[in-house]
Amino acid sequence: MSTVIDSANVMETDVLVVGGGIAACMAAIAAGSRGADTVLVDKAHTGRSGNSPLMSGVLTVFDPEQDNYDDWLRRCVHEGEYMNEQDVLAQVITEIPRVVRQLQDWGVVFMKQGDRLHRFRSIGGQMNAKLANGGLQLMDVVRGEAVKKAWPVQRVMMVDLLTSDGRLPTGGRVVGAIGFSLKTGKLHVFKAKATVLATGGVALRRYSPFLHSADGIMAAFRAGCQLKNLELTEANYAPANFNVAAGANLLLGQGGYLLNRLGERFMARYEPEHMERSPRSVTAVAIARECREGRGPVFLDVRHLDVEAHQAIRRGMPIYVRSLERAGLDLTRDLIEYKNRVSPCLGAGGIRVDLRRAASIEGLYAAGSSADHAEGGSESGISSGMESAVAGAIAGQSAAEYAVKADRPEVRAEQVEMLARRISGPMGEGGVDFHEISQEIAAIWEPMEVVRSAAALAESIERIEQIKAEKMPRLRAGSWHDLAGVLGAVNKLAFLELMCRTALVRTESRGGHFRLDHPERRREWLKWVICQQRGDDLALWTEPVPFDRYPLKPPGEGL
Repeated sequence: MSTVIDSANVMETDVLVVGGGIAACMAAIAAGSRGADTVLVDKAHTGRSGNSPLMSGVLTVFDPEQDNYDDWLRRCVHEGEYMNEQDVLAQVITEIPRVVRQLQDWGVVFMKQGDRLHRFRSIGGQMNAKLANGGLQLMDVVRGEAVKKAWPVQRVMMVDLLTSDGRLPTGGRVVGAIGFSLKTGKLHVFKAKATVLATGGVALRRYSPFLHSADGIMAAFRAGCQLKNLELTEANYAPANFNVAAGANLLLGQGGYLLNRLGERFMARYEPEHMERSPRSVTAVAIARECREGRGPVFLDVRHLDVEAHQAIRRGMPIYVRSLERAGLDLTRDLIEYKNRVSPCLGAGGIRVDLRRAASIEGLYAAGSSADHAEGGSESGISSGMESAVAGAIAGQSAAEYAVKADRPEVRAEQVEMLARRISGPMGEGGVDFHEISQEIAAIWEPMEVVRSAAALAESIERIEQIKAEKMPRLRAGSWHDLAGVLGAVNKLAFLELMCRTALVRTESRGGHFRLDHPERRREWLKWVICQQRGDDLALWTEPVPFDRYPLKPPGEGL
């Protein structure tokens, strides 16, 4: 008798990497360079996926010839409010020079001052190097290296992980993944000794990118992985009317101002020493307060910068500049309205991983915005692009080393059958369109981006439960491309519920998590919030930051 798996496109490999950004490409390069057969699957186009092509023209660079390692560690831990996993942070800092050399050897072009990279101090004290032509040029180069080392499979959406016992959540190990072609609907089954998830984070706003739907995070959660610190979202700010990179690292690092409606540089009220170069969370709360107190909207002003600075912005952020110009805006002449745009999973939240970037289920690894960015704590002192590059390389190497010792993956036909039915279930005419669910998600999320409370979180959970009961069973997709949107909406709503439930647990304000009912930062909350699917139940618990094994201890007051 013919089964679903008989008609599927089946690929067997040592290492499966899912994603198309810098973390995924670096993982594929690292795995392939170590002799592992590697498949790189992406639901869009490798090198043009997620946030990586929109990188704000910079990468954080530690230079051991110019920088003091202890100072860097101390600064990053302080900015992360002592929530960092300090061993992971130490690993990332020491790996940065190697990754930078590698990128340059491949052909990534950084701007230079003489023989050295042109670095400048940016927001939160980051030492960033300027990229020529921003993330586009970087990702063109990295993609080119990745497809030399791995077999690329594009326009295929990974939906769920496959497990050795055929169960979700599993008591065994991950043995691959299942997905479908966005063009033809053909089922794809990937058998893999090791799997790396680097599918990016989640965007919950009304104009959020189609690709950012927490696919890897929620697949890992359904498989039984632990997720960590989902409530510690990255507070950020971006152009109010454009779906482009925030640009804060380069624009404010070059000397840009933030002005309120009255023309005041309002950061003097909140952080007079560092002003616009304050950590993102400080600035985001300040923007929220300016608007709540009637002094909004807020504008970015770079009109006063010199020609050289504007040339650096244009070279480093070509997409950003072109987007503004298409709307008739000129950075040398116009103010640009900015608003808060908090980014779940660009902060500390995501799949919990260890130093090898291994998840809590055997055979599974994660990097980039899918993982928990453990090095960053509540506010990362290193740009997410550099964190992702380092973590991707480590994840790929670890997956390749595991694959050498792992048994051949055995996929259970009954699990494939069950998941195939789940994937194709929403196909059909009529019903609820996924865009409607996306609008509902945005309406719940946007008021909570920066300012939260127990009452608002409880109300949000109630609204989510109502959507799950009344609308989600009626979701329909008229095409395979729409099916990706439907499944993405399912993931987004499930992620939003988890974020709300973990945010209820943390009864303090820290990083991008600001509680109106608990505005203070509390020392007793120097701990991580973990969630995990156990059978049909959600398990939530906290773990104290293990300062007994870390070199830097929190000061006596204030944390």
